Amino acid sequence: MNNSRSWLLGVFSILVWSGVAAFIRRVSEDTDPIQITYISIFFGCFFSILYAIVLDKEKIKPFGKLFLADTKLQLFGILSGIFLVLHYFSIYYIFSTDYVIKGNIINYLWPVLLYLLLKIYNKKKQYSAPSDFIFLIMSFLGVALTLSPKQEMGMLFFFSSNLYFILSILSAISAALYFFFSTRIRNKLESDALFFTIPLLTGLIISSLPFWIQNSIYEINLNSVLAGFFLGFFSLSSANIAWIYATSINKNPSFPSIAYFIPVLSTILVIVINGDTVDHLIISGLALVFVANIFIHIRQHSISEIKISISLLIIFLSISILTTPGEDSINSSLTEIAATIFALFAAFLLNRVWKKNEHENLILSEVINLAQKQINSNKYANSIILSFEKGILDMYICGSKSLKEKYLQLRNIIEYYIEDELERHELLSKIRVWYFQKNPVVSNPELLMLFLLGGISIIQLLASRTPSLLGDFTFTIYSATITFIIYIIYEYDRFGVVKKDNIESISGDLSFLDPSKEIYIPRKLERHFEYLIKFNQTFFWNEKGDKIFRINKRKIITSSKILSVTLFMCLIIVLFGLILEKKSISLLSF
Repeated sequence: MNNSRSWLLGVFSILVWSGVAAFIRRVSEDTDPIQITYISIFFGCFFSILYAIVLDKEKIKPFGKLFLADTKLQLFGILSGIFLVLHYFSIYYIFSTDYVIKGNIINYLWPVLLYLLLKIYNKKKQYSAPSDFIFLIMSFLGVALTLSPKQEMGMLFFFSSNLYFILSILSAISAALYFFFSTRIRNKLESDALFFTIPLLTGLIISSLPFWIQNSIYEINLNSVLAGFFLGFFSLSSANIAWIYATSINKNPSFPSIAYFIPVLSTILVIVINGDTVDHLIISGLALVFVANIFIHIRQHSISEIKISISLLIIFLSISILTTPGEDSINSSLTEIAATIFALFAAFLLNRVWKKNEHENLILSEVINLAQKQINSNKYANSIILSFEKGILDMYICGSKSLKEKYLQLRNIIEYYIEDELERHELLSKIRVWYFQKNPVVSNPELLMLFLLGGISIIQLLASRTPSLLGDFTFTIYSATITFIIYIIYEYDRFGVVKKDNIESISGDLSFLDPSKEIYIPRKLERHFEYLIKFNQTFFWNEKGDKIFRINKRKIITSSKILSVTLFMCLIIVLFGLILEKKSISLLSF
C-alpha cells in the first residue's frame, strides 16, 4: 500500500515539474515572466508554510528559536533565497521564449554542478573520482551539441544566442547553489516540511525589495497572477511535499531515479503541447546531459563506470565524425535518434542494476557485521571466521553452484556457528532478503530491445557513414562500444561485479592479484571457477597463522580484455569487408 502511494506521489511530482516549461511557454503571450516568478514564489511560500503547520506544527517553535540563534543557518537561508530568486527569474524568462527547449536542457546541468559542490565541501574530504570530471565534460558536450547549428555539427557554438545562453547557464548555476545551501539547511533541521520553506520565505523578501525601495506598486496582470498561483501551489509547494513524502516511505533504492526523466519529459511536453520542433543534435545533447546526471549520482564509482561513460561519448562523437547532416540527410537523423534512445535506455538499465547491487552489498555487509559480533566471542573464532569468509567468497565467485545452493550454504554456516537464537534469526532474515534481491532486474525483453536499438543504430550508421579509412576505423569503435555496453549490462545484472575492496572488507585475509579490482564471470566460464578455486591457488601463512590464498591473475576476465577482443573482431570484419569491396570494384572495372 505504501509503495503504491509513494509511486502515485512520485509520478505526480515528476509530471508537475516536467510540465512547467510547457505551461509557461503556453501562456507566455498573455503573461509577464517576471510577474509570474514573483507571484509563484509568494504562493509557494504561503502554501509551504501551511503544509509545515499541518505536517510539523510541533517543530515550528523550536525551529524558530534555532534559526534566530544560529547565524550560519541565517546565512544559508539568505544565500539560498538569493539563488532561488535568480534561478526562477532566469528560467521562467527562458521558458517564455522560443529558446525554451535549449534553455531547459542547459538548465539541467545543475544536478552535475550540485554533486561536485557537495563533494568539494564535504567535511569527510572525499575527493572526486575521475569519472566525475568525465561526466562534467559529457554534460557540457551535450550543451555544445544542443547549441550547434545543423550545418556546423560538432562545433562549439556556445554563444549562438548570447542573452538566452547566459540566462540558461545562470539558471543552472543558481539552481545548484540554491539546492546546495538548502541541503546545508536540511542537515541542521529534523523537519522535511520546513527546510525548503526558508529559501522561499527569504526569496520572497529579496524579490520584494525593489518594490519597497521604489515605493511604488507594479501593475500586475491577472493572467500572470493565475499562472503564478498554479506554479506556486503545484510546482513550488505541493510537488515538493509529495516528493519528500514519496521518497521517505518507498524503500526501493531505485525509486528516486525516476526524477532523472524530468528533462526528457519536459522536452516531450513542450514539443507536444506547443508544437516546437527539435533536430537530432538537440536530442543528442539532451541524451548526454541525461546520462551524465544519472552516472554522476551513482555512488559506486569504478573503472568500468569510466569505461562505460567514455563509450557513450564515443557513440555520439563517432556519429558527428561519420555523418554530415543536411536537409535531406534522413539516415544520419535516424542514426542519431536510435543511438540516443539506446543511450537513454542503457543508462536507465545500468542505474537500476547498480542500485540493486548497492542494496545487495549493504545487506551483505550487515550480515557480516552481525556475524562477526557473535563469532568473535567464540573460543574457536579464527577457524569459524575463515569458514564464514570462505562461504561468502563461494557465494561471489564459485560459479558452479546455483544461486539457491549459495544461499543454502551461507544459511547453513549461520545456523551452525551462530549460537544466539535472536541473532541467528536476524541474520537469516537478512540473507533471505539478500537472496530475493539477487534475482536479475533486467528482463530478457528489455535486453532484446536494447540489442535491437544498438543494431538499428549500427545499420543506419553503416548506410550513412563517410567511406574512408577514418570512417571505417570510427565505425569499428562505434560498433564495439555498442556491443560492450550491452554485454556489461548483461554481466552486471546476472553476476554483478566483485571488487577487491569489497572482498577485503568482508574477508580481510583474502586478497587478489587483479589490479583492475574487478572480476567478471561470464556464463560460459562458470564451470571452470570451481576448478580454479580448488587447484589454481597459492597458499601461504601470515604472521597470525591464518591461511591465505591468492587466485591466479591470468584466470581473471576483465572488461579491458572484453573490449580489446570486441575491437579486434570488429576490425577483422571491417578489413574483410574492405578486401571484398576492393575485389568487387576491380572486377567491375575489368
